[in-house]
Amino acid sequence: MFRIQLIIALLFLLPMSAQSSDWQFAGNTMSGKVEEAMFYDAASVEHPSPSATRVWVKTVSQKALNNYTKKHVSDNQHIDAVASKIALGYIPRFFQLQTIKNQDFKPSSNGMTKQDLIIDVTGEEIIVNGGQVSATSKIYFEIDCPGKRNAILSSIHYRADGSVSQSGDIESPKFQHIAPDSTGEWVSLMLCPDH
Repeated sequence: MFRIQLIIALLFLLPMSAQSSDWQFAGNTMSGKVEEAMFYDAASVEHPSPSATRVWVKTVSQKALNNYTKKHVSDNQHIDAVASKIALGYIPRFFQLQTIKNQDFKPSSNGMTKQDLIIDVTGEEIIVNGGQVSATSKIYFEIDCPGKRNAILSSIHYRADGSVSQSGDIESPKFQHIAPDSTGEWVSLMLCPDH
């Protein structure tokens, strides 16, 4: 009996491994007049059937990301984290998509090159994974991969202070066709089997 009690006590002392999120860049979109960066949670990807993929997607105000970056541009810890990932050969999956690779990345008006964008996006992934910038929404999608359609299964929308303004599951999800060259298409290309 003592042995069983000891084993139970030890189980409570051992650290429990919680599944953490792995937010990866999925593209930018417009919500009204507000530009938002979208990130999918690579740790939440599920394949309930061979033709279906489910994933959480988080939207974050691009302005909030830019403001955070400006304030912490000289933060050595952030710079070191980005430099370490890039030095190990990390390239966000978004930039590995054939459709993105085929785009002609001429330096923009502010002189940014494709490599500059890769560095910026890697930094944004680190910021979002660290929770330094609040989400505007989190949406749970199902992608019908062969049908090139998706549906919202659940959503959470946040106020500027981070509190929940609205949330809920969709009782009868409605599938819609995914528009070409959209964030929805990019997510499906990254996450659907055989891509």
